[in-house]
Amino acid sequence: MCITVMWAVKSSDFTDAFRDLAEELLGVRPEASDYRIHSSRVRTPATTFTATSRICDCDSAIGSMAAEVRPGEIRADQFIAWLQRLPELRIERIALARAWSPELEYTPERQKSVPIGDVDEALLRGVEDEMLLSVYYPEG
Repeated sequence: MCITVMWAVKSSDFTDAFRDLAEELLGVRPEASDYRIHSSRVRTPATTFTATSRICDCDSAIGSMAAEVRPGEIRADQFIAWLQRLPELRIERIALARAWSPELEYTPERQKSVPIGDVDEALLRGVEDEMLLSVYYPEG
């Protein structure tokens, strides 16, 4: 039993360039997963993936509240820098869900959608278990 942070983008957005940018800024290459997030905020077809530097996300900055992130984990500022660069790849929306030992078919209990300008460390650290956060990129 462990925490898992699942991410989702339109399948057409899960490109080598997307994965390369994540590897450059997060230090880990996203891997497509068998998870499927059921939410109106995750458009189909979507690719769900994980981006963790360890076997699980228990020590991730995502949802860590006030706890310090362990050495070697991806920091909140790294996630923010990555999220801010995604429009370069024409990505319009990305979702993440933090769940305790999720089933492969996952439906979050709570959902929140914010523009990229509202994403900060407090928001990422405040993602609760069984919650989906959708980040969108307004045009112009």
